Amino acid sequence: MKYLQRAAYLQIAGLSLSPVLPNIACVLTITVMIYTGQDLTASTAFTTVAVYNLLRFILTVIPWTLRLLAECIVAQKRIEKVLLLEEFVSNPRPPTNKRHAIVIDKATFAWDKQQDGTNIQHGADRKSVV
Repeated sequence: MKYLQRAAYLQIAGLSLSPVLPNIACVLTITVMIYTGQDLTASTAFTTVAVYNLLRFILTVIPWTLRLLAECIVAQKRIEKVLLLEEFVSNPRPPTNKRHAIVIDKATFAWDKQQDGTNIQHGADRKSVV
């Protein structure tokens, strides 16, 4: 569960920052280029803007990928628990009474209230609903 919670927080942060982050990075890149004295031509500016617009898609996909990765980790641990369980071997005995599919003989049942539930006998015919 902790993986899913962390992935959800990362997804929320990523989805809220992905529309804004490329714009901030583009403005900062162009500002640094101007202050360092590099030539800022139209082709350089448009290329920078195009690259940061591609970054927008990548930043949108990464949070979803992290969430799916966290879900895979949780699912893998659950499957591993099931696969590492001890093998269950069922060896049912065939019914001794051919008339009844299920026979309850001399059984004791208990409920929350004190009641005498000893020596209950019940039989159900095959293909009948009890």
